[in-house]
Amino acid sequence: GPTTTTTAVTTTTAPPAAGTVVYGDTLAWDNWSWSTTLNPAVATPVKAGVSSMAVTFTAPGGSASFRTPTPVIPVAGQGLTFWAYGAVGGNTIDVRTMATDISGATVAKRLVVPAGVWTQFTVTWAELGNPSSVARINIGDGQNAAQPTFFLDDLAIGGPGVTPTTTTAAATTTTVGPTTTAAATTTTVGPTTTAATTTTVAPGGGTLIYGDTLAWNSWSWSTTRNNAVTSPVKVGSLSMGITYTAAWAGASFRTATPLTAAAGQAIRFWAYGATGGNTIDVYVQQTDSGGATIAKRITVSAGVWTLITVPLADLGSPAKIARISLVDAKGAAQPTYYIDDLRVS
Repeated sequence: GPTTTTTAVTTTTAPPAAGTVVYGDTLAWDNWSWSTTLNPAVATPVKAGVSSMAVTFTAPGGSASFRTPTPVIPVAGQGLTFWAYGAVGGNTIDVRTMATDISGATVAKRLVVPAGVWTQFTVTWAELGNPSSVARINIGDGQNAAQPTFFLDDLAIGGPGVTPTTTTAAATTTTVGPTTTAAATTTTVGPTTTAATTTTVAPGGGTLIYGDTLAWNSWSWSTTRNNAVTSPVKVGSLSMGITYTAAWAGASFRTATPLTAAAGQAIRFWAYGATGGNTIDVYVQQTDSGGATIAKRITVSAGVWTLITVPLADLGSPAKIARISLVDAKGAAQPTYYIDDLRVS
């Protein structure tokens, strides 16, 4: 279903609980941002101390990204806390973390920053899928467009007592081309889970990533793949086996010439789950190492081929596709599941 958007507004004036300060008048972590202009010494508006940080996304998929060479080990009950002051008309941002410098991206929490007022946001670890470590914090464009300047202050990994923001629940039905996927979408303090089942045949055409052979490069991590499985198979004569060998592992496929996405397109593939099923997050990146979209969480049913359709609109309508990643969403190694006929169409 469509991406859930949560607007978090509080009236508390209490600073974040004690923890790891990322920005407070100065930036304590490294700046690894892309397609973004940062000014960490803005004199007004300011919420805490004497300075705030101005953030301007200069292109679709831009992100303020903050990196520490010594990853933080999250503690239950903690989360990210910060104040934000929106531009005229407000801003939409996606917040996620990464377990390493280049991998282990979590699902994203989408937030709407109200215009012209300081609002405190709290993003709990549970809402990001309970990452096992935090090497980078990304606050990225959630509108797939350049955005006017907004401001951040007092960005920290908060201590005990962090409370989740308000969430909503919705039931949606998504129809893409000839395939209709009925999806029950529930948003709680964790990411969206979608159980998708159809019995129609995958539409052809588009750009084929895997069909008996892998057409793109494998940029996977903590994952064992077998591109030539003879059973089970859905289309052709072979399928791909995927085994996550560690938490937050990912099967990631990269093209040297990024695709230009078109309205109405989707990522489509067949999947056959292990006993008990598998839970995966699907997202794309617009460049080799940046421009990650929000993720779509998918439950792969055990012992049956299921057609999975992820509309690009559900991922925030990226302009380009350089990488497609199917990532562990359980925070643990998972048994082997299989995919077939992976394409963008």
